[in-house]
Amino acid sequence: MNCKTTLFATLLLALPLAGEVSCQDLHLKSRLICETGEISLGAVLEEGEASPLAGKIVARAPDPGRRRELSRARLQRRLWDWGWRGHLRGAELVTLETPALKLSTAPLMESVNGKLDALLRLEGLRRSGEIKGWPESLTLSDSQVRWDVQLRGKREFRNRSAGLVVSDSRGFEERIVLRFHCEMPMRVPVATRDMSEGSPAIHWALEERDGFYIDGRPLDSQDLSGALCSRDIQAGSTLSDRNVSTGILVRAGREVEIRLARGAVTVVMRGVAQADGAFGDRVTVRHLDDQELRRYRVTGQGRVAPLYLEDEGEAS
Repeated sequence: MNCKTTLFATLLLALPLAGEVSCQDLHLKSRLICETGEISLGAVLEEGEASPLAGKIVARAPDPGRRRELSRARLQRRLWDWGWRGHLRGAELVTLETPALKLSTAPLMESVNGKLDALLRLEGLRRSGEIKGWPESLTLSDSQVRWDVQLRGKREFRNRSAGLVVSDSRGFEERIVLRFHCEMPMRVPVATRDMSEGSPAIHWALEERDGFYIDGRPLDSQDLSGALCSRDIQAGSTLSDRNVSTGILVRAGREVEIRLARGAVTVVMRGVAQADGAFGDRVTVRHLDDQELRRYRVTGQGRVAPLYLEDEGEAS
């Protein structure tokens, strides 16, 4: 083998294999004060950015106020996996520390409360009482903080919560669950005096009530036109589909109950309505016994009475 061949072979052996990184020894620090959320190899090396692998992420910084240790042996194996064939020197363990700053939550409260109230208004709700779950302080790495709050739960739930995330400029964050009650303000019809079952639901006025405490679906003025009390209703009660019968009370082609009353005597017969009718409407009814057609007044759900009882109210 001539000298040129020997020199070429020597140079070829000296070149790193494809994918390998330079094999100079690297020296670890013994302690690192973390300034970012992720730790790169260059940050834990005495040589810093001198290494070609300096930008590789090797660890997650501990939470503010905490510390953790990075093993030299474990880091050595990771570097070998990346194709580096040198050796790490220096400390057996690198201590990672993140500075901590305690921040009072008081300055946040007013802003967060305002944002929560705005979010609730979009759902037709409002907050009731104090918000629970506020810690006295947050532990972060600096005072340059951002925050975001989002509602949790469904609109139908009175007990609600919200997730608050406060993060600093280095990527550390605190997550807080805030809990509170809310109301569903609604203007609904409320009985202004006692009304008995079967009587017209005519004594009412609109008032604001909390929708979470209304029994049934609250009615509006259109629903109450010609409506009847389906049970005894006390003054101050909300009128809903649970205590008021609304809409069409008699249907065409369906049987109805005909009540004929004179004094203490009441006679009940059956017939078939010839048209739909709401409370107080006059409809024609065909008697089932003699097929005779007569006009009656609608007095309740599936019930009619003679027109001569119009001024006397429904017979009982």
